[in-house]
Amino acid sequence: MARRAQLEDQIETASIEHKAAGDRLNLAQTGYREADKALKSASDILANARIELTRVEERIKGIIAQRQQIERQIEETLDIPASKTLEVSGIKPEDALPAESTTEQRVERLKAERERLGGVNLSAEKEAEEVQEKLDTMVRDRDDLIEAIAKLRTGIQSLNREGRAA
Repeated sequence: MARRAQLEDQIETASIEHKAAGDRLNLAQTGYREADKALKSASDILANARIELTRVEERIKGIIAQRQQIERQIEETLDIPASKTLEVSGIKPEDALPAESTTEQRVERLKAERERLGGVNLSAEKEAEEVQEKLDTMVRDRDDLIEAIAKLRTGIQSLNREGRAA
């Protein structure tokens, strides 16, 4: 009987340990499921963040391309680097920007004035240099002629004096 009691005690202890192990298993499985849910949630958040990052990067690329196009238009239209537009505009950084409609009207008025002025002679500067060179040459020639005339007059006067003296 003692053996039987001992076996029953061992069975009861094993049963308690088995129940405790089952409880621990249930807790561990619950923790695992919660961790798995958290992992899936974090993965979804990460995937969404990556998608949003890709969208933002594409928008940034688009904005950069748009900025470069605007800079090219500024350089073609105003014939100045885009970095100099603030300086040329006369707007101080601390001042508020003028209304867009006012600026648009001013730009249109200036364009119309430019159109009324007509075409620009792109070779005018070169032509002016050539004319200046011709003028300089003519002035030198005139100075040489004046000097030669003065020498001739001096020579004629000298000959007249010699002719009278003889």
